[in-house]
Amino acid sequence: MINSQLAQSFEGMQTVTRSLISVQVECVPSGVMEALASSLLSEMERLAPSRGLKELDDLTSEDILNYLKTLVWMRVNYVNRVRLKNGENWDVLYHQLAVPSLMYQILICLGKVRDNEFNIEFIPTTTLSESEILSAAEMSVISDLMVRLHQNGLNCVFGMPKEREGELGFMALQHVSNTVVGYRKDHPVYGFLASFFCQESLNEITGQMMRIVYGYEADYKFRVAALV
Repeated sequence: MINSQLAQSFEGMQTVTRSLISVQVECVPSGVMEALASSLLSEMERLAPSRGLKELDDLTSEDILNYLKTLVWMRVNYVNRVRLKNGENWDVLYHQLAVPSLMYQILICLGKVRDNEFNIEFIPTTTLSESEILSAAEMSVISDLMVRLHQNGLNCVFGMPKEREGELGFMALQHVSNTVVGYRKDHPVYGFLASFFCQESLNEITGQMMRIVYGYEADYKFRVAALV
């Protein structure tokens, strides 16, 4: 216990919050995202009519993965109010594309958010290469296929999240060396959702704060197929 007289001598004094710190959250899809793409393709093949779909015959898990990556790219640019390529109707697509339900849950969490207690702002970024980004026409083809399979039971949401704010429980986590870690105690589902993105190293600003282990990539990969 602190001596009451000592404590009284400091009455009236207040702590001061340091100026706002911005943390760039790199959204690079991980091996868990690859597992999601593979599981989605398997589910699409399972739900396809017995006569088959020509578009599905030519589809690969890499195509689905690039579809998911492009959704991430679109979301990050939307959150940061970056205008996408001219000549392609990305704005319309943003509000119309078929988004697998699990992926939609991830995209809802992906956005700008502020931790008022530590005065840290988290901002999503991505460095996906042009080869990983599908064209608007390619996105439309896969989206239309998902719409058709939605009638057979494929779980999809139509249109991307409209709000630009993300979820602190998600944005404050880091997935490094196959382990998801954080400095806050939040719902464990955020650890699973954060595992879909990876970073090479802990962020230099929040890295020393990351003391809570949420889970491991191998365990999260196992959950993906069942959830799809």
